[in-house]
Amino acid sequence: MEAEPLAPDRRLAPATLVAYLFGRRQAILDVAASRYGLLLGALFCLSAGFAREYDGEDLVAEPWHLLAPLGASLVTSFLLYNLLWLAVFNHSEEPPGYWKGYPRFLRLYWMTAPLAWLYALPVERWLDPVDSVRANLALLGIVSLWRVLLIVRASAVLYGAGVIPIFFIVMLFADTLAVGILAFTRLPILDIMGGIRLTEAESVVSGTATLVQVVGVVTWLGWFIGCVCVALMNAQAWRPPELKATSVSRSMWALSAVAIALGAAVLPFTQGAIRLRNAVEEDFLAGRIESAVAKLAAVTPNDLPPHWDPLPRPGYGENKPPLAEVLLEVMRQNAPSWLRDLYLDKLRLRLGSGFPFRLEDDLATHAEAYTQIAEVVPESHPVFRELAIRFSQYPWDYEDIQDEKQQQAIDKLHQALDLPPPVWNEPETENPTESTSESQPTDEEPPNLEPRTE
Repeated sequence: MEAEPLAPDRRLAPATLVAYLFGRRQAILDVAASRYGLLLGALFCLSAGFAREYDGEDLVAEPWHLLAPLGASLVTSFLLYNLLWLAVFNHSEEPPGYWKGYPRFLRLYWMTAPLAWLYALPVERWLDPVDSVRANLALLGIVSLWRVLLIVRASAVLYGAGVIPIFFIVMLFADTLAVGILAFTRLPILDIMGGIRLTEAESVVSGTATLVQVVGVVTWLGWFIGCVCVALMNAQAWRPPELKATSVSRSMWALSAVAIALGAAVLPFTQGAIRLRNAVEEDFLAGRIESAVAKLAAVTPNDLPPHWDPLPRPGYGENKPPLAEVLLEVMRQNAPSWLRDLYLDKLRLRLGSGFPFRLEDDLATHAEAYTQIAEVVPESHPVFRELAIRFSQYPWDYEDIQDEKQQQAIDKLHQALDLPPPVWNEPETENPTESTSESQPTDEEPPNLEPRTE
């Protein structure tokens, strides 16, 4: 196919971008035919990377995070394009060329990137932890739904198709992608029948993710059946419109440059907290608990990322570093009250949970730490009560704890918690008298096992 003729006086301007984001037909055609639309779209994707990660990742040390939206969009756009192109090939009398059609579609796909600017809203600095989580999830839902509807509209215009057939194809892809991403995303463990205690913010994340997964799985078959009907229907042929190439105005280049510049300008105000967070997590994961606690004790919550939850996070099933050892180190260093209260609350939630935390898993190496914590924490504190409840309910068994030093540590912990000492059950052994009597020979003749004869 020949290159599109240049449309006179047709340029992409900020007004064109706004019209495109609201699904105007002419704006969609202008974006799809833009000669420099791919470069412009890549710049908008870069600005979206700043909007997503300016307060979440160390972009100075790890700038590749800025390219993540660009790489992810290349993969997802190519997969969706193949589904749409198969439908176009099946229903169009003169389908566009495969490789020439992809750049057109990619321009439309990348021009949705400015919607991600909504992620730059610093809701964590405006709201409390729970409301900020709800706000972020709401923004994610708005942007995702907007993008899906916009791609449906843009694809229908680009391929001269009906909205409903395109809707089923896009929804099948979006549903599969959402369920797949959630399946590989680390989320708070689902609270089933009260077995796990989560913070309120973790409960919001877990509940929303579970709802999306359930709805996605339930509706997937409907989208698939709709796509099958699209493939089999004998409707009017799709007629992709003729495109006339457009250029990009200077104001549009300036808009993309300003978006990137603003993202870079805020980094000095956010990267310090991110680097401190990364240093603390690196120390924790490497077993340098003393160093990590010292870093946290030397700052205030305002020096850390808003609402950041230091390791370990019981709601996510994390056991590294050992929570009891971290809390003990916090007490040894006489850390500020905010840090001590934070880890006491973590321990309270963990002690009150069932799966995945089992108290016996920590006993072999951390009984002494629990003992020292119990000796320092006031008896009126919820952590002291949770410790007493969990240790009094656990049936100590000789087969579980065989080391004498471990038994002594647990005895000392029971004493610190004002609990009766555990009774260590000796393992069952064979009765020597019975075994001896069974092995001693007798004067009785052995029974005759030969068969009788007449």
